[in-house]
Amino acid sequence: MSTGLPRELLDIIIDDLRTDGPSLRACALSFRAMVPFAQSRLFYKVVLGHAQKSLESVTQRTPCEKLSRLLESSPHLASFIRDLRIVDNDPRLDPWVLSEARTLSRILPLFDLKRISVRCKREALDWDKMHRELKTSLLRIFASPRLEAIQLHGLLLSAPPECPLFHVFKDSQPNLQHLSFSYRLRDKRRRSLSPPPVWAPKLCSLVIDADYAVDLLDGFSSAAMDYSRLRTLILSGFSFSEMNKVLYAMKDRNVLEHLSIVDSGSENTSEANLDGLRFLTNLRTIRYRLYLVFEFMTLLGHLAANAPLEKIVFEVFVHNAVYNSISDWTALALATKALSKPVKVLLGEYGVRDPRPGRLAFCLNECFERSKEALATSSRLTITEATSYVPLSEMW
Repeated sequence: MSTGLPRELLDIIIDDLRTDGPSLRACALSFRAMVPFAQSRLFYKVVLGHAQKSLESVTQRTPCEKLSRLLESSPHLASFIRDLRIVDNDPRLDPWVLSEARTLSRILPLFDLKRISVRCKREALDWDKMHRELKTSLLRIFASPRLEAIQLHGLLLSAPPECPLFHVFKDSQPNLQHLSFSYRLRDKRRRSLSPPPVWAPKLCSLVIDADYAVDLLDGFSSAAMDYSRLRTLILSGFSFSEMNKVLYAMKDRNVLEHLSIVDSGSENTSEANLDGLRFLTNLRTIRYRLYLVFEFMTLLGHLAANAPLEKIVFEVFVHNAVYNSISDWTALALATKALSKPVKVLLGEYGVRDPRPGRLAFCLNECFERSKEALATSSRLTITEATSYVPLSEMW
């Protein structure tokens, strides 16, 4: 049956329902002409995760196996998939990516993706143990000139140049805009003797979490990097000196608006030096997730005086915040008053679980008690308990 509607109008109707799965399926069942339109939205983003536990069958097919069989019977659906999310980060379940490597390597070449996300448990995805065909399929996708966003979390890698994943972005990828990369090196103490790869993409957002394994960051601090389009930068697991190298690489021209620094890893608070912040004259929001008030105050002093800052957030690990004295909080209040910018302090666990009952409540009360004088000193300072924690692996 024909709808009698022009193709353009059908496209508008389906696009308006793009997040409404039941309505899209109803449209596909209503008119044959609407089937390709509805399918293109229904299959635009595909999430592959763990199989749902069922009491009826112990041999239940996994989502990966179901997708493989579906593409065998309806191969045209592969052309609709543009955003693929591979999720294997449930700590209660055994990892499935490596066990289903052959199935994944069979279906990955069928896609022409714009976005790909691989999120696994910490160090769960060992690149060296991965099936050769799966590694080849992933590398081809990562090197695709059509790709716009890549998210890789939970990888265990060898140091460059042994691991080819470090060299994926050597060639220019004109459409790659977003890169989120969390990895651990097999041997963090061993530094590569070869020069780091030069990273060519002109990114709009960059997230790197490397657990103090700095080989990858060396490539991003190269003078050859083009940061002319980078607006969001999140760095975790690096010392202040290592992060400062990246900021210095951006000094000539940058449009950075949002910066997050997570757990500096400095063993000495005297190392809390990020004087490269003065180059960020377009900065609108900055977020620190650190341990000590002293570090935060030091970094505040490096901010560009003419930056159009709208929001400054300091996330402090509450179990460590009790080591900050009353004078530390008061000094912070005075610093924010002089800065003439509102500063919000969030006190939270940030993923650290203390088995002792009541420990978190004690730390929170202690922090609030010590910061009373600071709050009375400056109206620009607010200190509250964090209501939620957003892990780095979920930032996109």
